[in-house]
Amino acid sequence: EKVIKTLYSDESPFKDYGLVVCGHSLGGGCASLLAVMLRPSFPSIRCFAYEPPGGLIDEDLATKCEDFIVSTVKQDDIVPRLSHQNFDALRDNFFDILARIKVPKIQAFH
Repeated sequence: EKVIKTLYSDESPFKDYGLVVCGHSLGGGCASLLAVMLRPSFPSIRCFAYEPPGGLIDEDLATKCEDFIVSTVKQDDIVPRLSHQNFDALRDNFFDILARIKVPKIQAFH
């Protein structure tokens, strides 16, 4: 944050530039969270998150971020669609199937 404040200080030649953060996948999630953290100091911040992981923020915070965070998801990418509930269901289904299979586990995954 010190670097950013220096760049946008009154003496900086960059003080009139807008601050934009962006990232893809996990970087998109990091960019989104960084934008939320920097928003109080930089109210004009913009964030472009390309296919960020799902489940990072709750619905209330997502609504508050609509004005400055744009996220995109391409076609069938699973990562942005993951949520805590979806991941828990996937894990539970996996272990349920694993418990019911009739062949040795080593053979099932070989």
